Amino acid sequence: MTVGKPAPRAVPALDPLPARPSPNQAIGREIAAQHGWEGKEWRCALTLFAHESRWDNFAQNPTSTAFGIGQFLNQTWKGYGPKTTDARLQVTYAMAYVADRYGTPCRAWAKWNERKRRTGNAWY
Repeated sequence: MTVGKPAPRAVPALDPLPARPSPNQAIGREIAAQHGWEGKEWRCALTLFAHESRWDNFAQNPTSTAFGIGQFLNQTWKGYGPKTTDARLQVTYAMAYVADRYGTPCRAWAKWNERKRRTGNAWY
């Protein structure tokens, strides 16, 4: 048996790029690029927030305080800015959260999938 670096984890399946991005997705792509997240990292962010909120800045989880594109809980908003319906601010905060907590959107998407497999509930 050869000892070496572990094999890199495959990124879970990604959603296809939309033919016509929504305005919120366009904002997301712009802000992701500011973090250097293009190509596969942008696709991971696109997919993550599609599964969290469908990129809806008014999305509300009926069983928790999770709200907006990033589905921030009330306690999470406090660390990034005031709770808002402004899509640009929501995406800015969500991308900052991803950077702070996971480093990259693909790591956040992988964690989302891991939780989904393990518990049936998905969140990043």
